[in-house]
Amino acid sequence: MWFCFSSFFLGVILLFSQKIIAQTTYAVYWSMQTPTPTAVTGSIFQVSEVTPGNNFGNTQFLNGSSSSSGAYPGASGELNASLAARTGPLNKGANGSAYLSFSLSAAPGYKLSLSSFQVAIRSTPTGPQNYSLYSNADAFSAPLLNQSILPNGVWQFVQLPLIGLQPKSSLEFRLYGYNGVGVAAINVANWRLDDLRIEGTIIPESLPVLWQYTTISSFPELVKLEWGTTAEENSKGFAILRSQTGSDYTQIGFIPSTMSNEMGFTNRYQFIDSFPPAGPLFYKLLQIDWGGKINEGFIRYCYREFPAATSTLTNFKTTSTSINFSYSFIGEASFYLYTVGGIFLGRTNRFSNFKQDVAVQIEIARGELKSGTYLLLVHQKGIIFSKKITVIK
Repeated sequence: MWFCFSSFFLGVILLFSQKIIAQTTYAVYWSMQTPTPTAVTGSIFQVSEVTPGNNFGNTQFLNGSSSSSGAYPGASGELNASLAARTGPLNKGANGSAYLSFSLSAAPGYKLSLSSFQVAIRSTPTGPQNYSLYSNADAFSAPLLNQSILPNGVWQFVQLPLIGLQPKSSLEFRLYGYNGVGVAAINVANWRLDDLRIEGTIIPESLPVLWQYTTISSFPELVKLEWGTTAEENSKGFAILRSQTGSDYTQIGFIPSTMSNEMGFTNRYQFIDSFPPAGPLFYKLLQIDWGGKINEGFIRYCYREFPAATSTLTNFKTTSTSINFSYSFIGEASFYLYTVGGIFLGRTNRFSNFKQDVAVQIEIARGELKSGTYLLLVHQKGIIFSKKITVIK
């Protein structure tokens, strides 16, 4: 059996780390009761009001004639952004497709990216049947997302992740509505939006690498690490390190950087560990630049099951700082105690001239032994066996 985790393991493995601490997240929410944001979390950036574009005639932008109240969980109700959208295909020119606009500006020395987008949308039979989100990161040329709308006058709530957006010091977004059919009436709202929320990342311009994702997968014969970046600065490549304790790491591989700077392009990497040992495994990614500077990336945890121990434990007992038992073996054996989350607690070595029950005591390296489930590993003749132990106090 194999267990792999991308973040914390049962809240115990506190090793999910990224030492580029200047990279922070933000969130912005517009309830559409006013054009200004209702809530903003994060810092080092400014947010604009939401404004309409290509609003057909002099349609009132914020009104409550079609309240969203009760239409979806968390609906703010009352007012919403109301636009009169022309019918026909997408037209990003003046007097073309209607759009909702908002922008973000980072403080000097920082850049912004967008990672998720959510909004409530309502369209009438003559209103838009599609919407697309564009940004000035590529001069509004390629959509960040493209979705259909049911033109049935019913509120729909959407929440979508966004990847591949090139960070910029200032980002402007336009949400276009288009593909309406029939004849839209001037000054009559046929497209409404409410409860717009965006989330993203604030990045120092000097950040050597912007991590997009990291994953770990364990198979019977191997462990596979995969990661992606959307920005790299002077990057030589990535060193892959492995540890069975979470503290002593050994480099097991190196992957050169692809260094692609194409707009919105994700650099994708993978590394195969073809000879992974059984038991708790920790993998660390290090980004190394051409000057030799090392920047720590993520630590990923994986557990690979051992064969079951061949002997049974007898005379098992515990104290507040140790476990004691008898185990039958011949030759030299090493005994290790871990939490089920992979935290090392203690070890001891024993030797026996012939097969017999040998008294074994493992002292807890730090802290006190508490009630719970633990993992005992027996290393003998080049093979590691495992046995789960339940302590009740």
